[in-house]
Amino acid sequence: MKVAAFLIWICMSVAASAQETTRELWVMWTTGEHVLHDGTQLPFWGFSKSFAQPELPGPLMTSVEGDSLILDVRNQSQPYAHTMHLHGTDVEQEYDGVPDLSWKIKHMETGTYRMLTPHPGLYFYHCHVASTLHVQLGMYGPLLVLPKDPTESWEGGYAVSPERTVTVLSDVDVSWHN
Repeated sequence: MKVAAFLIWICMSVAASAQETTRELWVMWTTGEHVLHDGTQLPFWGFSKSFAQPELPGPLMTSVEGDSLILDVRNQSQPYAHTMHLHGTDVEQEYDGVPDLSWKIKHMETGTYRMLTPHPGLYFYHCHVASTLHVQLGMYGPLLVLPKDPTESWEGGYAVSPERTVTVLSDVDVSWHN
């Protein structure tokens, strides 16, 4: 019995050491500004890594297949509560970002999202509070999960590679920002 318990402990230790954990600070804002092609200055809401200016769309979030991703998300916006919904990822219900099913991060508070990234691919994150409005205002961005072995891809699918540029395109209805 002791030998079996020891072997299980060894297997778990090896599996845990093979998995990397990335922990990042992300910040939610309602104070962004974006200049359109015609020179119009557009106020927007958005995400940033650490306390940098928000980006439109939000910055690229990356992880590697099988790794853990921990996001400490700070809400610097006023006075709104926000969430982070990670589309297509297999997260526990409490980290799903759907306000009535998980939790919201209130103004000047920090919430922590924990997730494994078992499937390589390109995903999407956004605020799930008043989704249509908050996405239109800029609270969205891409999530790229790189394969552990970059030479592998799904049969008939596209290769996922850090060398590929990830671009998120969107339309903006200026009337929503006024």
